[in-house]
Amino acid sequence: MTGIIVTGGDAPDFSRIREYLKDGDFIIAADSGLDTLSAYGYEPDLVMGDMDSLKDSSLLNNLPKDKIMRFPK
Repeated sequence: MTGIIVTGGDAPDFSRIREYLKDGDFIIAADSGLDTLSAYGYEPDLVMGDMDSLKDSSLLNNLPKDKIMRFPK
């Protein structure tokens, strides 16, 4: 099994990580990594973080609650 964690910050160009995402069996978005995955057309298997850096918090509304692990700041 291959796990991929996408973190926040400056994201690499999609062409640089496309193969990793395609081969990932379980993809985790760490906080604003959800913005990055959404921009790339991917839905993570799990979102973790305090969500303070998430640019578009409405993305969380599209995910089942059991895919979200929210932690205090």
